[in-house]
Amino acid sequence: MMRFILMFLKIPAKIKIYGAVAIVIAMALFWAYKAIYSAGRDKERQIIEQASIEAVNATTRANEAAETQRRIDTAHIQAKKDKAYDAINKAENSRPSPAGVALGCERLRKAGRGEASLPDACRNGGADKAKAATD
Repeated sequence: MMRFILMFLKIPAKIKIYGAVAIVIAMALFWAYKAIYSAGRDKERQIIEQASIEAVNATTRANEAAETQRRIDTAHIQAKKDKAYDAINKAENSRPSPAGVALGCERLRKAGRGEASLPDACRNGGADKAKAATD
């Protein structure tokens, strides 16, 4: 350590001044770089925060619109359901027509139900028996 101090004292004053100026310039350049970089990062951070706020606001508006639409749809579905139930409840208690039975049996067959799993009205001339029962 002492040797370093003695070497430093032997250096001419002119070189010491140039060295000090070079160190000051290097520090100034480093400070300027950090200031510019920091300002750029702050601006980027503000832009990102603003975009995030806008995205949250857009999501909130979309969620509110969806909730309103859900309420409207629910009321509409409930009204249709009530209308259908009212129509069913107002209908006379009667058997389905033979054409209705035949259509239902045909739909069950097309849906893949086996002959054994079909209702009695559909099995082996059951539609004819249903027709005879309604006559």
